[in-house]
Amino acid sequence: MTDYDDTPTGKNKIFPRNLTARAAYQVPGNPPSTRPESGVENSFPGLEFDTRSLEACFFPGLRVAFQHGDGARVEQVRRDRGAAVPASGLTDADRPLFMWAVGGKISFRANEPAFTRFTLKGLSGSDVLRRVRALMPGPVALLLGPKPVMSADIPDDAKDAFKKDPTAGPWSRIERRGGKVAWALLVDSRAEHLDQYGVIDLQDHEPGELTQTLCSPWQYDFRECGCHYWAANRPDMVTADDRFTYFMRRNRARPAEPDVPEPGGRVSFTLTHAQIIAGAWNDVLPVVLNDREEPLAVPPPPRRRAREVTPAQAIAQLEYLATVEHALCVEYLYAHYSLCAPMVLPLDPPEHVVRIFAAAEAVFSVAVDEMRHLRWANEALTLLGAGPVLGRAGKIGQVQQRDFELCPLNARQLDWFIEIEKPSQTITDPEGQGGKDPIDGMYVVLLRSIEEQRATFRNADRLVPLLKLIVDEGMDHYHRFLSVKKHLEGLSEETYLRKLRRWDSPEEEIAARVSAEDIRMLDRADDMYNDLLAELASALGHGDKGGGMFLEHSRRRMHSLHEINHRLADRKLGPRFTLRPQWSNAAE
Repeated sequence: MTDYDDTPTGKNKIFPRNLTARAAYQVPGNPPSTRPESGVENSFPGLEFDTRSLEACFFPGLRVAFQHGDGARVEQVRRDRGAAVPASGLTDADRPLFMWAVGGKISFRANEPAFTRFTLKGLSGSDVLRRVRALMPGPVALLLGPKPVMSADIPDDAKDAFKKDPTAGPWSRIERRGGKVAWALLVDSRAEHLDQYGVIDLQDHEPGELTQTLCSPWQYDFRECGCHYWAANRPDMVTADDRFTYFMRRNRARPAEPDVPEPGGRVSFTLTHAQIIAGAWNDVLPVVLNDREEPLAVPPPPRRRAREVTPAQAIAQLEYLATVEHALCVEYLYAHYSLCAPMVLPLDPPEHVVRIFAAAEAVFSVAVDEMRHLRWANEALTLLGAGPVLGRAGKIGQVQQRDFELCPLNARQLDWFIEIEKPSQTITDPEGQGGKDPIDGMYVVLLRSIEEQRATFRNADRLVPLLKLIVDEGMDHYHRFLSVKKHLEGLSEETYLRKLRRWDSPEEEIAARVSAEDIRMLDRADDMYNDLLAELASALGHGDKGGGMFLEHSRRRMHSLHEINHRLADRKLGPRFTLRPQWSNAAE
């Protein structure tokens, strides 16, 4: 931010309010990011500079180290700096000296005491640093002793001296016994660290001093720091081999080790600092997505050229894939309605209801994605100059040719869903993996061919990212169906499946004595299903011009269709999903 001065002496002059901008020169060794007001100081050693090095000189004439477990130590007495220390007669020869107590003002609020004293007994150096950082500018009293405060009792005369008003004088006092310091009480103003220009005061801190104690190289920091420091870069606990385990474990060839609650207990099976610095982080640690470890990357085989596909062949393939996306969406929806799960989870439900609900939500989310894939496949057709295709495939897969069917989510159907969504990020077997039919494998062939023949395909720059979206979401579908299997594990089909009734013709419904009200609901669901397809056709036909309005109408109709199908499922009726003749352009 800046101030604009329009006075006669400062006509049209802009004054920088940013302190870094005020510096008339680059401070040698300490970059602008080492300024206290610019640094991230939510932890130590910090990100831009080491806050311990900054506060090491909080008391003029002393340099204090806060990294020791037995408290804060005076590591240097500097007679040429400060006023209280030289006047007291304290010298560097009086070391070792440890901080026993500290006092000062910790707030400017009126109801706060003018002086607050902290006894540092039992505190580590890092805990002492927190007390020091709480001190505001102004008088600071410091009580020192020759032994760590953890293992020494503060003498009574030292306690009495520390309790007195530090501003009443004498300001400093040293008690010696046998020629050695028994305790020392020093009083001076807290160091402000910055000079009159708002930059680091080089009388207290040498160039580069604030950064030299940062973790270097960064790999050491990666191994040492906890999740709050490296949250965006390194997980602590992950799921691997279906177990919750520690990410930094050393041997990944063995099954994942269970977590050890005590940090010290992890040392035996985690990567050491030396291994991390030597490059193990790059060779051993895998990618983690959604708290789950992905398989370690291996060098890919030499990339072979994709099977060349002409624009006409690409259109034919996408027309078929659009009908497959439609068919899978309907199969997934029917499987969702077959689960004994409410639309909204009630309060305090039993565990098995929570598991069934979680499985149903996962299946429904994949069905919604398939509807989006149907839209994307049609957008790809539009980019290639073809019209929209909203038919439904009668056969799914170009190898196995499995018939489309509405089936409850039994174990056989779930295994088939997992198989059809299995990732296939390769073109080495363009007909499928060993005769199988992962759907995204068909998209991979198209994607690679268009990437290698961009000049041949119109709108290739828009086609490639569109197809990549479909391929990438296919991998997520595979994992979601695996999670469905885990949610339902241990539950019988009688527990989690509804016994939905279905008939293949109106005559069979009449013969089965289906009530008139139920038939009206089934008819209404079919009408909404076909009206939804009509609105999708209108939206896709308009392309970028006006299609948004039709897509919004389609979304609303989807919600209405979902609600009526849930009502049918509650009445043990399976939705028909009957297609009208105009959508008969499916590949039967």
